[in-house]
Amino acid sequence: MLIGKAKTDRALATFVNELGTPNTTLSTPNSLTFPEKGVKLNFYKENFLEGIYLFGSSFVVNEISFRAYQNRLPERVTFIDTKEIVILKLGLPSAEKSNMLEYNYSLANMQFVFNGDGLKAKLIRVNIRFKHCLSGNCQSGKGVWTDMDGNRYEGGWLNGKRHGDGKVFLANGKVTEGYWEQGKFKGKNFFKTNNLYDLLGKHKDSKTIIDLTQSHKDGYQKFQLAFDYMRYAFAQDKLFLYFDDYGFLYKIHIFKIGFKDFSHTLTDKIQVAGDMNYVHYVMGKPLKEEKSSFGTLWYYREGSYDLLIYFNTRKGIESMEIKLNDAYSVLDHANGICLKGNCKNGYGEQVSEAGKYTGNFKDGKFSGIGTLYLKTGGVYSGQFLNNKKHGGGSQRWTDNSYYNGQWVNGHIQGEGVMIYPDKGRYEGQWLADKRHGVGTMLYPNGDKYVGVWRNNAPTGEGKMYYGKTAVSK
Repeated sequence: MLIGKAKTDRALATFVNELGTPNTTLSTPNSLTFPEKGVKLNFYKENFLEGIYLFGSSFVVNEISFRAYQNRLPERVTFIDTKEIVILKLGLPSAEKSNMLEYNYSLANMQFVFNGDGLKAKLIRVNIRFKHCLSGNCQSGKGVWTDMDGNRYEGGWLNGKRHGDGKVFLANGKVTEGYWEQGKFKGKNFFKTNNLYDLLGKHKDSKTIIDLTQSHKDGYQKFQLAFDYMRYAFAQDKLFLYFDDYGFLYKIHIFKIGFKDFSHTLTDKIQVAGDMNYVHYVMGKPLKEEKSSFGTLWYYREGSYDLLIYFNTRKGIESMEIKLNDAYSVLDHANGICLKGNCKNGYGEQVSEAGKYTGNFKDGKFSGIGTLYLKTGGVYSGQFLNNKKHGGGSQRWTDNSYYNGQWVNGHIQGEGVMIYPDKGRYEGQWLADKRHGVGTMLYPNGDKYVGVWRNNAPTGEGKMYYGKTAVSK
């Protein structure tokens, strides 16, 4: 009952006085040692009693001999007891080492140390220490740990150090939640502490995304996609983040095996075992439905976000996407600084998370003719309207893709020519960044298709030229 008490506590002060004068050679500001009594006391910050050590046999430190502790030991144990007798008296220990048995009590941990490994080994020391691990496993597992200042940690442990997801509750009321690695805080676990919606629209170079990747670096991979798009993969491909050629997060894709790992209001509602009937009951009728040989896709819309739910042919959920729709403009949310000129209504130069823009502004937005040098490496030159590529313009990406033609509301749409990295060339109609309508594709091997396209694929309503031979379809 003395563990955790301050030196000024009456009961503790009485106990210390009864022990007499401590040995000055063996004592420190944080400890008092009484070799004549067979007792050592350890204090936290020179004030709070953190540990009591009772010695039961001859023990020598710096040529100073300890006598055996003569008073009654806790739990009816005596220094003539063996390991076997201690187990019979107290039951199975909560932890056991070769020459030590440990028992957890509500206020303290008690260790019984023996002079050997066998059951007949004799008890030689009793350690009574402040109970830092309140519950669970604070070595390798999940546990709750506290210090004598009143700070508490709840979360994962590995080899006695904080490791994995956890929370720290400071005595002053402040709470820190995130991910630890070998005792060091690595940042917030945004998938569990933040709404997934909050990540959409963030730039890949923002502190939020950088902290996120650092906190999940063991299960994180980065992939370069076409047109300077990027994909970040987490937790063995349970979740993907997709970044556009501006570098902003525009889509999150979660597979059903990751619903429990990445908590979200939608994944909580749409259970892993949910099927099409269950989703219809929870979410209502979809805004749009698409069917294929692989299954069914349902579309829902919520403000600036689209929700896509993929079902397999057995009508079970396979995955879910949350993405920004055209109601959201990433450039509207980019942090920009005007370097020169008039970046409100006129001609100016501005830098932002997306890159550097030189051109015309209207109401603080890119409108008119301008050039945008993207941070991802690409360059767009042409017409803008309300911060979006709109009208005629050309863009070159770092993978050597090049497009020249019409844009609508930020998307390739209308008539245009695309040259691909493999030297393939498409000239024709586009819809929402896809080849759609009448167009001609010249393939790198010399083949050519002239005809109708739907969703980026030729429909067969046209002619395929293999070298010099035309085949009607």
